[in-house]
Amino acid sequence: MGAALKMAMQKGLGCRGEEVKSTGLVHLKCKNYNIDDKSRDHEEDDRKRRGGGRDRGYQGPTSSFSEKKGYKPEVTLEYVDDTGRAMNAKEAFRFLSHKFHGKGSGKAKDREETEESSGG
Repeated sequence: MGAALKMAMQKGLGCRGEEVKSTGLVHLKCKNYNIDDKSRDHEEDDRKRRGGGRDRGYQGPTSSFSEKKGYKPEVTLEYVDDTGRAMNAKEAFRFLSHKFHGKGSGKAKDREETEESSGG
């Protein structure tokens, strides 16, 4: 315990956790530090100036598309399997996941799904 307290005193902490004035290395403390020094705006400016970055060559839209202001498309998603059977979102996700990973359901789940689809 004494060694831990001694080390804490050397690091600048008092016995009760209060900070003790440190006499060494005070002259190295940064006097003009600002949080803006950490910003990366200058890196973004450099990238733009050099023409680098992932959007190189893309200049953005040239008009504001004000004629599309009230446009609200109606989108409905319909899920079907390879045989054309309609599925809900949960079944479609499972089907896609099994197809992607190259795995399938177990025997019991396959039997359950075939019974469900046959209506029995």
